[in-house]
Amino acid sequence: MSATVRTVITVCIMVLVVFGLIWGNVYYRQYKYFHEAERYKSQDRPLDAIASYECAIRMYTPGSSLVKQSIENIWRYGQTFEQERRIEEAIIAYRALTCSLYAVRSFYSPYQDWRTRAEQKAQELVGLLNEASVGSTPGPEVTGPPGGSPE
Repeated sequence: MSATVRTVITVCIMVLVVFGLIWGNVYYRQYKYFHEAERYKSQDRPLDAIASYECAIRMYTPGSSLVKQSIENIWRYGQTFEQERRIEEAIIAYRALTCSLYAVRSFYSPYQDWRTRAEQKAQELVGLLNEASVGSTPGPEVTGPPGGSPE
């Protein structure tokens, strides 16, 4: 085997090892945040759970079931808050989901359908909240992100 072939093989192996270490680190952090969120969920601390699920989503690795479970759990929190008429918390849940899914865009945008649904829900609830505040005590109006939808 020539020295050039050995060098090419060595470089390829090193690149694979580096990518493997990066993937392993990201997956470990995703796992850690997911289980932290599950602990908060069992302690009935929904906003802390949402924040940890959001971090787990941001540690996106393709094909990870933890990301999908985190998305579904945040969505369920949003729905539960809506049913309990806790509109501000529902908006927090849906916006957390939207922001975390925007954060994982790269060559492609995974879970676009979830992101679109969460954006629509948040906007709908912001409108409800603004309608409810009309005629009540004056205060700051709740609006979407500055400049409209981020894209």
